[in-house]
Amino acid sequence: MADISKINAVALANIAKLDAVLAANIAKVNGLVFTAGAAFLLDTYTGAAAGYSVRRLATSATVLLRVRRDTAGGTGDDDEADVAYDSNNIVSLDSAISNASVGVTATTLGQFLNVGTVGGTTYTNPDSLTVTASCYVDTWYDQAGSNDATQATETSQPQIHDGTVNTDLITENGKPAVQFDGSASWMQSSGFGTGITRYVTHVANVNGDGTGYENVWIFLTNTSPWTTGDFMQYYSITPASGSILNFNPAARDLSGSSAIDQQRLGTFVSLAAGTEFFIDGTSEDSATATAPELEDRLSIGQFQGNFAYMKFQEMVVWNSDESSNRTGIETNINSEYLIYQPTDAPTSGLLATYTGAAAAYSVRQLSDKAVIAMRIRRDSDDEETNIGWDTNGDLDTTAISDFCGTANGYVTRWWDQSTNGVHADQATDASQPQIYNGTAVITEHGKPALQGGSGVYLTQPSAVSVSDDLTLLAVADTSNLTTTQLILGVDTDTCATDTQIFTDTNGSRINGRSATCGFIHSTKSGNSSLFLGVLDYTNDELVARYDGSAQSAVAGLTETPTSIDWNIGANTSGTSNNLGTYQEVIIWLTAQSPTNAAGIETDIMTYFSIT
Repeated sequence: MADISKINAVALANIAKLDAVLAANIAKVNGLVFTAGAAFLLDTYTGAAAGYSVRRLATSATVLLRVRRDTAGGTGDDDEADVAYDSNNIVSLDSAISNASVGVTATTLGQFLNVGTVGGTTYTNPDSLTVTASCYVDTWYDQAGSNDATQATETSQPQIHDGTVNTDLITENGKPAVQFDGSASWMQSSGFGTGITRYVTHVANVNGDGTGYENVWIFLTNTSPWTTGDFMQYYSITPASGSILNFNPAARDLSGSSAIDQQRLGTFVSLAAGTEFFIDGTSEDSATATAPELEDRLSIGQFQGNFAYMKFQEMVVWNSDESSNRTGIETNINSEYLIYQPTDAPTSGLLATYTGAAAAYSVRQLSDKAVIAMRIRRDSDDEETNIGWDTNGDLDTTAISDFCGTANGYVTRWWDQSTNGVHADQATDASQPQIYNGTAVITEHGKPALQGGSGVYLTQPSAVSVSDDLTLLAVADTSNLTTTQLILGVDTDTCATDTQIFTDTNGSRINGRSATCGFIHSTKSGNSSLFLGVLDYTNDELVARYDGSAQSAVAGLTETPTSIDWNIGANTSGTSNNLGTYQEVIIWLTAQSPTNAAGIETDIMTYFSIT
């Protein structure tokens, strides 16, 4: 038999997983049998007591939810069906249904609900419904065992589709979510028995949405009344409140307001020595533990008559000490739902080779630890989602197209890929750079690009401390410029002195410090260009490089800066905007050596096809 140890030069060992599809599912390729390997969360981190999700968590999982359709008394009202995962191992309108009520002939969730046309797919109406059905969850199947979470009372069931024709499932951050209404909906599971005696790890990702009752309740308990000895009663993110695993935004200011208005990943670890609560991978609070009582029930969305308004996607409970696996579990969940940007030091990518970046923004993956590229708003309904990378480390343009459809897409956040979390944001719709034009992702030299314009720019949240030197880099197209306008506006302290500016024959400019404070390029024809400025205050010079060539060195940088802040696409006042596109911006708080500068430029110019 011919040697097929490589397919397209990729070793078989490296393709044990293809988009989270188990090798067991592709057991034969031209007669070659593969050995199955773990690909799902609960296959890797075994022994969970319960696992509820809108995605497949285990190889053994067959169906994820049981749902009820509501047609307000019309055809098919209150029919039920089990919902499986789709080809991407997540609930969608394409998910197959089974075990349905008598008379149901629909085969997919989209048909079952008669949603019409969504994302270019038209779902037929085999059950002859006269309306698009609302959809509620009455059973959330436990993928770790048999402790299913249920809600038999129809008025208390959480929702997964709102019944509007030609609309997708309820989503959070681009993924399906179960909506709890803050007034009545909740689910409960029992049957855990008395097995919880010492260890519990509790992981969930939620969005409180800032409406209704803002605290998010997800917990294990036994029977009323709850006492101070009950499991988790002694601990809260605000321990003095005596509440149970409480995301308390008013006290902890998790989102910068009095409400949880964005998605969070919470991990609760209860051990004999104490408890600790993590949000988005970072420890938020801890408390001294007493011995947990034996518990039996799990409740989602309600505690003693207090109901959570939230979108909920996943919850897993282990009756064991998983503290050594916590980071791996959180990484798995975050990679699926794109909730937060890790701040781990990179081990590969441009930022691993040229370390110490203060901030780094790009349409490509610069660090192997970065999972999010940008946050996109579609203008049809102002919904937003985080966008990550494809398998090549490029911006996931397919995810942008799928999310935006025929709407325009704008960037509300360009996620920082450095370890510092200095994300570049724009809350004002009219000032957000465009990434999608209603048909396709905007490109420059074949790579995705953010489109600038008058009044359009992104800004970082606060000044960054500087010891002395700086290296500023930007990849941008300024062919539409007619006057001097800024790619990267950098304010070093007061911008009052050190007015040395380099200008080359193309009209490109790089400032040391000046009244206009920035890294500038003026009129020039052409496509993407690479601008690199090394502000070497130690040696009292500014080195300007343009498209890989050193242009000049200018002496006279007499005042060392102590802090900087910046705008991308404008000066620090938000004006003098770049009317062209931009694709990559990196800032180092060091003066890169000539050798490093050449290496950085070679990497960038190769990727963006700059000559």
